[in-house]
Amino acid sequence: MPWPLVRAALVAALCLPPVTGAQVDHQQTHTSLKFEVATVKPVDRSSGPVQVGAEVDANGVVRLNGYNLKGLITAAYGVSFWQIAGTHGWMDSAEYNVVGKPPEALQRTGLDTRHTLFDLADPRMREMVRALLADRFQLKLHETTEIGKVYFLKRNGKQLALHPYKAPGSGDSSGRNGVGGIGFTDAWTLSNMTMQDLADYASTYVVQSAVIDQTGLSGAFDFHAEPESWEAHAADRHGSFLRLLNTLGLKLEPGQGEIKRLVVDHADVPSPD
Repeated sequence: MPWPLVRAALVAALCLPPVTGAQVDHQQTHTSLKFEVATVKPVDRSSGPVQVGAEVDANGVVRLNGYNLKGLITAAYGVSFWQIAGTHGWMDSAEYNVVGKPPEALQRTGLDTRHTLFDLADPRMREMVRALLADRFQLKLHETTEIGKVYFLKRNGKQLALHPYKAPGSGDSSGRNGVGGIGFTDAWTLSNMTMQDLADYASTYVVQSAVIDQTGLSGAFDFHAEPESWEAHAADRHGSFLRLLNTLGLKLEPGQGEIKRLVVDHADVPSPD
């Protein structure tokens, strides 16, 4: 998955429950929850720039903008782009705007509307996207497990530079009522981040491989790094992140471990609405 080249605070705006490397939703295409109303429309880039990313409103209406099939699978199954195999041709090039409205009865239960560019926090939303993929794209896939190169997030022996998270005005760092984020403007900023969140971010945006948290650190943390020029960061984003880890008192150590992937067996081009 390409590194998000967005010069805005908190690039990965919300850090959701762990969906990194080895974690895959197992409910595949056999789903019972479905959107009450859903539309799938192809994107026409000739008309101008296309906004890419997920939106979820207060009623749980999901909008997946500018997604190719791999992006839709990412949102539906809670995996990273690098975990998806078997796509080709139109599956990688064709982009769609998908809108799904959940049933009113489900809306009344209180859906978790947190989301990032490609992640949906509520498992029921992911289930409804899976049902849409099975219906409109005739998607069929299977999961594989292999032993391969992974990374372990560890302490590097230096003093930790992380600060325990405190909710604004509460003075309490024990809970996570808010959402967490990590991003780069003129410096790296972490807010309300757990080590699992950090491992997930590294997996998806940095190393494109499973990252396993072995720091032994619990709770959520804040950190604001020293300024770094955007040009230097953009020229070596991987190195910039590794420098951040070193400053935090952490490191990524390569090793061998279990890797799970989703392999696409079949998909059809959907008929537009």
